[in-house]
Amino acid sequence: MARWAVDSSAWHPKKQDKSAEFQFLLALIGEESERKGVTQYLRWEDRVRALMSRLLSRRCSALALGLKQADVTVARTKGRKPYLSQRSRSLSSLDVAEAKPNFNFNVSHEGQYVVIASEPFCVCGVDVAAPDQFRRSGAPEQDVEKFFGTMRDILSKKEWAYVRRTPEPAAMAERFRYFWSCKEAFTKARGDGLAFGLGRAEFDIHLRPGPKLAFDATVAVDGKRLDNWRFAGEELDNGHIVTVARGPPEDIIDAQGEFKATIGHQRVDKAHLDAPKPEFVVLTVRDLVPPDRLTDYLATLKK
Repeated sequence: MARWAVDSSAWHPKKQDKSAEFQFLLALIGEESERKGVTQYLRWEDRVRALMSRLLSRRCSALALGLKQADVTVARTKGRKPYLSQRSRSLSSLDVAEAKPNFNFNVSHEGQYVVIASEPFCVCGVDVAAPDQFRRSGAPEQDVEKFFGTMRDILSKKEWAYVRRTPEPAAMAERFRYFWSCKEAFTKARGDGLAFGLGRAEFDIHLRPGPKLAFDATVAVDGKRLDNWRFAGEELDNGHIVTVARGPPEDIIDAQGEFKATIGHQRVDKAHLDAPKPEFVVLTVRDLVPPDRLTDYLATLKK
């Protein structure tokens, strides 16, 4: 399973999207529709995030299933959730397919980071929540109380009580990000996204001991505790909170059924849900280039 992050703010190719490096990386994405999904954005920062998320998806899938990166194609559900196409999945060896019958991944980007999480059995979702000053591209930081006012229906009374248990505005905003990233990761794992009212899901946060900020969480939907879901969160850097959700494939929302058809086992057991929770590893752009194209990539850096 993968837990990867790329600091998109640290990548500064000369001439931006006109650079040979950018064009080389864009060409690693085989599907024209997915390349257009990068270039459609007007802002450079958005193009970078879209590019990194697509490269992460393809590199992760190739490594997980022993595929050539050129053979990886990514499809999307009606709700735009990305998944490895059935054609690409069929190219993996029988041993790999049996070891990872439900391989799936999810990506998120906000602020400095683009992240990906993948799972071999459980359905997964991931979300990174950035502090205001990173999320809004240098705009003045919002007043915390005004921001909370716009989000009052997103959190339950119990969740708001947890947020306000600390008097410091910055600490309250950070606690809010715990819940926001959990709720987003949950809906992204299921696949229904905005169609699911975030206020329906209530989370309990359990901080882990240790020097690094990390937590586990449980969820109740419409007041009913869901014992077959797991949530693990941590701080990446500069207040960016990332949460990964693990759940049962039977909870997938997929209107067209094409993603669900790629899932080999519809049920998972407790051992899969409670498998070790790896920490996120920060990668560079170079790490996203397949080994057989690395020499060509390095040559573009000299242009």
